[in-house]
Amino acid sequence: MLSMRGGEATAAEIRAEMLSAGRAPVAKTVPSSQTIDVAGVSNTLDDEYQWLRGAAWPKLVEDEDIISHLKEENAYCKDFLGSLGGLQETFFETMKGRMKLTDRSVEVRQGTYYYYSRTEETLQYSIDCRVPVEAFDALKASGSFSDEALREAEEVILDRNKLAEGKAFCKALGTSVSLNGKVMAYRVDTQGDENYCLRFVDLATGDYLSDELWNVASYCYNQPADADETGAAPLGIFYSLRNENLRPTKIFYHKLGDECKGSQEFAPNDRLLLKSKNEMFGLSVAPTADREHVMFRHGSSTENEIFAVDVDDSEMKLVNLLRHRQTQDKTNTG
Repeated sequence: MLSMRGGEATAAEIRAEMLSAGRAPVAKTVPSSQTIDVAGVSNTLDDEYQWLRGAAWPKLVEDEDIISHLKEENAYCKDFLGSLGGLQETFFETMKGRMKLTDRSVEVRQGTYYYYSRTEETLQYSIDCRVPVEAFDALKASGSFSDEALREAEEVILDRNKLAEGKAFCKALGTSVSLNGKVMAYRVDTQGDENYCLRFVDLATGDYLSDELWNVASYCYNQPADADETGAAPLGIFYSLRNENLRPTKIFYHKLGDECKGSQEFAPNDRLLLKSKNEMFGLSVAPTADREHVMFRHGSSTENEIFAVDVDDSEMKLVNLLRHRQTQDKTNTG
């Protein structure tokens, strides 16, 4: 039993009780080792709990011994937390009471629209919207700017609540609209395994494009820097690809419209631009503030290396702006 003070256990007492509980399930240990290469040096790692990953990790957890252990842990946690009685609901309501459940992010202008994300108290997920600049400015000038008036003028470009309908799990991230305002992209995971699929929507029709890229960690459009003024369409996508350990170690270029075939790896026509040989490093892509270049970051928590690609360079030559020791394969650098 938990020791109680004034009828309720303190957080410290609850934590101490959980840590000292002798009946908590303990994972078995199984001797295991693996060799990884870091900066050209082989390292052997011993891990007695490697078996908890399972044969199909990270795609699936289907090993009976893992599932059995997880069920034991869940049952133990449920039984233990039952001793809190109504405190769980009190904690939840207290936390929720400190949040503004119906809210809106700050509007950001891009091209001929203002973009923002909003939440509603009765809905589980956020909603991404946009409003034409003229309509937004008119509301501001009228002196009657309100959430209700804004909603009458807005266009919903991604409602995560509708996206999640009929799904046991749904997480949509990284929403991005092309500079000409006609294409939207976002990453979505419907399995809970953090293997995101990058999907594209034609905002004029609401239809999905045929392009689907799997295991994408980061991405950005290949588009002219002045596309918000000229209306030029995006040509393609730079994206970093996760490996089997969920670490982004490659950067590819995908031309929009090229065949994808729903590949769980990468589209067969996609062009490899950069590959990391160091398993402890990751790769990411992002546009520069002036939108004239795309930056490739190759690094770890302690080291960085930065490459740049000019959006007007059809050859996509990589220029190294910030160097560290050479630990990557570069397929087209200069």
